[in-house]
Amino acid sequence: MGETRLKVGDLVRRDPEDVWRILSIPDGYDRHSDRAECRCERQSLGWLQVDGSRAEPWAKNGRIEKFVISDLAPLDSSALD
Repeated sequence: MGETRLKVGDLVRRDPEDVWRILSIPDGYDRHSDRAECRCERQSLGWLQVDGSRAEPWAKNGRIEKFVISDLAPLDSSALD
């Protein structure tokens, strides 16, 4: 079975809690060297601190970042429900 090819508009995850939407991705990309431009749709909770509190998330909703494609895990459209 082949790998899932990502495309513009797909939802992906980079960390266990966050959700990103692909804004641009190279045609015929190499997943280990090319990058996808993504927008944060749901931010993570932030790192758990020793006292039990949470630090500020590194990415807020709406932030745009470029990630190596191999770091992204595809999600289905229900990920934002």
